[in-house]
Amino acid sequence: MPLQAKRAQSLARQVVLASRSISRIVLEKVKIENFQFNLTYAAILPAIDLEGTRLTEIARRTGLTKQGLFPYISELESLGFITKVEDPKDKRANLIMFSAKGRALLEQVHHALSEAEQMAQEVLGPQHAVTVREGLAKLNEVLVAQTDLKSHPTQTALPSSADLFSSAFTHAAIGMALVGLDGRWLDVNNSMCEIVGYTRPELLKLTFQDVTHPDDLDADLEFAKHLLEGRISSYHLEKRYIKKNGETVWILLTGTLVRHADGSPYHFIAQVQDITDRRQDNA
Repeated sequence: MPLQAKRAQSLARQVVLASRSISRIVLEKVKIENFQFNLTYAAILPAIDLEGTRLTEIARRTGLTKQGLFPYISELESLGFITKVEDPKDKRANLIMFSAKGRALLEQVHHALSEAEQMAQEVLGPQHAVTVREGLAKLNEVLVAQTDLKSHPTQTALPSSADLFSSAFTHAAIGMALVGLDGRWLDVNNSMCEIVGYTRPELLKLTFQDVTHPDDLDADLEFAKHLLEGRISSYHLEKRYIKKNGETVWILLTGTLVRHADGSPYHFIAQVQDITDRRQDNA
């Protein structure tokens, strides 16, 4: 059979094409101020249960890696669409949940999907539309089960290493942050927020340059440059932050760099200890 004929008769290809068309309809309908809704977000939102979902499960449902998923989750959280809460079934892990603003966004998405489904019923007829929906639901159930069996043959109820890291990150006694290559805060824990006096949403809109004392910025940028060039693997620096209220706080910063599998830079990790009292005692 010629390739063109195979493509025309491929059920999988038709499902993919239909999915793309529906996604475009959703993208055209969902309009949120200061938020660029795209196909990745269209895939992520349905993967989050209303009662909350672990990050690893969202990654599994979307087919994204946890590293690839992270910037989108951080963006949704910084904009107030989702929030992280402690998993009541396992306090070592966190759940990603919709906020009230996120549920409003979800309503927009479902409204757009309803319009797409109405179009499908008009084209296929009500009965055929039901048959297609039930068939796709059954197919998806089987495919997901097979994928789970191959990927997690001995899966248990224990939290993954990513879930444990997320919980440890959030509740660490010292400040911890993931920082983009441009200096933007990608994620910060509670202790980091306390050190600089900003709420988490406020801090995620800033860069580390914004809160670093001007006299200490050049040294920090120089160390970051050395990390990117591979000349050092980590660094320690005593520097000052300017808190939200204008006060100065001395901190000990430990900076490291996470790289992609191909060796290219991904993001920085910052560990921050408040050493203001020690500096004052030594003054």
